[in-house]
Amino acid sequence: EEAYLCNLHDIGSYYPLYSGRNSIGRTEGNAVQLLSRSVSKKHAEIEIDFSRHVPKMILHDLGSSNGTFVNDVRIIGNSRNVRFGDAVRFGYDTQTYKILKDVPLPPGPNSHASPKKSRSPESMRAAGKPSATDDFDANTSMRRAWDDD
Repeated sequence: EEAYLCNLHDIGSYYPLYSGRNSIGRTEGNAVQLLSRSVSKKHAEIEIDFSRHVPKMILHDLGSSNGTFVNDVRIIGNSRNVRFGDAVRFGYDTQTYKILKDVPLPPGPNSHASPKKSRSPESMRAAGKPSATDDFDANTSMRRAWDDD
């Protein structure tokens, strides 16, 4: 099973999260790389156990300087249980992410409700290293998961 860390400011950009520990930080080698000055090199981890009926998810702040926030409340004590639908933020970056069970489809060009293209999560590209042809936003290090035609 998977969960997704979806960027609320760029619908369609997401990071897949897997069972076990998913590292979040500014440097390469993290499962989720966020290029923000307020994100530490090794900022946080989301630990996920999918073996339960309702997956157990724990967000750990790894001693970051600028904190980790769940639903706009800073984590106190370095760890907090999270669930699907929670909004998370790392440091004082304005980018907010939601932990979701399914990847949302991007909105259509003339509608706020209908998807632009009907695509399964498996057919959408996850965020990662950009190529020269990708629509890339250096502030979030995420690629768009749909075509901009």
